[in-house]
Amino acid sequence: MSPTAPAPAPTLEQLRPSQIAAHPANPRTDVGDVTELADSIRSVGILEPLIVAPATDKAGDPVPGKYLLIAGHRRLAAARAVKLKAVPAIVRHALAGDPAAQLQAMLVENLQRVDLTPIEEGTAYQALLEFPGWTQAKISAATGRSRATVRSRVGMAALPKSARTRIHTGQITLEEASELVRYAGDPAALAKLEKAAGTGHWTWQLAQVRSDTAKAKAITKHRATLTETHPGVPVLEGLPQGWRWSDDGPRMLADLGLDATAHADCPGHALVIEATASYRSGRTVYTAEAVPVCTTPAAHGEPDTDPAALAAAAARAEQKATEAALFEGLALASALRRDHLAGCVAAGTGAHALALAAARAVVTSNRRGHGHALAVHLLGLPEDSDTAAVESALDALDLASLVVFADLLRSETSERDLTERLYAWGPQSWARGYLARLTEVYGWAWTFGEQAVIDTLAAETAEVEAAALAAEEAADDIADHREDVDCPDPGRCVDPDHYAVA
Repeated sequence: MSPTAPAPAPTLEQLRPSQIAAHPANPRTDVGDVTELADSIRSVGILEPLIVAPATDKAGDPVPGKYLLIAGHRRLAAARAVKLKAVPAIVRHALAGDPAAQLQAMLVENLQRVDLTPIEEGTAYQALLEFPGWTQAKISAATGRSRATVRSRVGMAALPKSARTRIHTGQITLEEASELVRYAGDPAALAKLEKAAGTGHWTWQLAQVRSDTAKAKAITKHRATLTETHPGVPVLEGLPQGWRWSDDGPRMLADLGLDATAHADCPGHALVIEATASYRSGRTVYTAEAVPVCTTPAAHGEPDTDPAALAAAAARAEQKATEAALFEGLALASALRRDHLAGCVAAGTGAHALALAAARAVVTSNRRGHGHALAVHLLGLPEDSDTAAVESALDALDLASLVVFADLLRSETSERDLTERLYAWGPQSWARGYLARLTEVYGWAWTFGEQAVIDTLAAETAEVEAAALAAEEAADDIADHREDVDCPDPGRCVDPDHYAVA
């Protein structure tokens, strides 16, 4: 065929299943159970043709009557199961002898059907990358997948076999698999994450790995800075356990009563990098600092340490280190827990169960008397209904109704007092919160009877306040008058003999 000649158009042909061979680069590793598909084909035949490409030999020459399967692996397997003599197939002649184009066609066909697992997809992408001119960007354009997806799938295909198997079978989620790819270059972190994937410990382990990574980055960055600012000074990463009490270990200069500047010339002068963690929305942020130490404290006349005292101090140091690690874990867990609870607030997680429990608790605390009577009334039950009937009725309420019921029954005392006590309506009443909710939340408009009480109490309150103000003004007037030694009207004074009146 001439290089410039147009490629032959696809043709629809009836082929024997024996003429069609599985493609060696087929992304799919398992066609799965085709029993139901076989039953359908036995009844109505193959409704959608297979897609094939003419087979070629190693020299690239056509092999007459032979084809490579591009799409339809399950249909072909089912057709063979029911022993069909022929299957409909679209022959794409343009794909003959072009392995890269064939693989691309298989990828696009399977991705459109959502037939590939992430590992199968990544393996196919990697196979395409081995052809000249193929890049992740080109694969993205050819398949319609985003570059990030292509990059992630290729990374998944490069993970250890144990992880690939679990991703392929769905034991590891795509989100978890993406994190495994992120830490593929850190064998220790990868091993921890792979072990935790698919378990309830995943969130914690991922946060811990991120925390460790952030700490390592902070230390590495600070070490580079110290190398520039303190050339020639040894930089220690972390402190040996019990170092503060060890004769041959480093000591903080403050413990030795030494100044960092004066100590700079000591052969034992060194710096220790300490990283302090803070947790922000589940993310660990480390701040690194350098602590000046002396690795030769004996050179400064540090006395020998009693072995027993040294052992006891080392034990204390170990205990403190253990406690510090535990508290660090609690701090990280707290950040994760609060993020989770924030999600619960946003989603209303457990709202109905909590409201139902609150409503039942209020019912339980008001089993006798007016509380029970109000509960029965609010639920529209017969007056002789017992507590069991009330609790049963609560089960049928939705979340909003439960919230309202719990609030109203909890306010039972205020509701009763509004009938039995006039001063419950006063501006300083213990029931003022309930009064406000009646109008602002529940939309109740005061009746003439209620408004009359409110107005009467308001007037009484105004009179009391006016009288109190008058008494206060009179007291102030007397106090001012007493201070006036030239008072022209001693009769207004409480004790006129006390003053020298002119």
